[in-house]
Amino acid sequence: MKYKNIKSMLHNFGHSFMSLMNYVDGEYAIDLLAATLKERRQDRLEIHFPSQRIEPLADYSSRLRKSVGYRADALPGHMASHGVSLEALPEIVLVIFRDSTGMHCRVQATDDRGKTYDVRVTKTA
Repeated sequence: MKYKNIKSMLHNFGHSFMSLMNYVDGEYAIDLLAATLKERRQDRLEIHFPSQRIEPLADYSSRLRKSVGYRADALPGHMASHGVSLEALPEIVLVIFRDSTGMHCRVQATDDRGKTYDVRVTKTA
């Protein structure tokens, strides 16, 4: 287990989720997220991995849920490619939020030693 790789693994996971490679049923996940925040008049969503829980709890589109499901399925391989074990990070949270400058993403987690990570992913839109 390479604890030193956790921060970069979290950053890369956030980027892959928010990238144009995350495309489901004809729509980009980033567009789904932006539309969801706008139509629900929310400024923040939290997506929990591997549980796939989206907060605030609500009925989200099947495309968004499918995208989250695909990323949850890929998470073990992504972590392994960085030398990070699933047991070390029982929960990873993508925090997607809007402010006056646009939409942003942070990835948060606490490892099995109690160390907390809060990794900023580049502004997305």
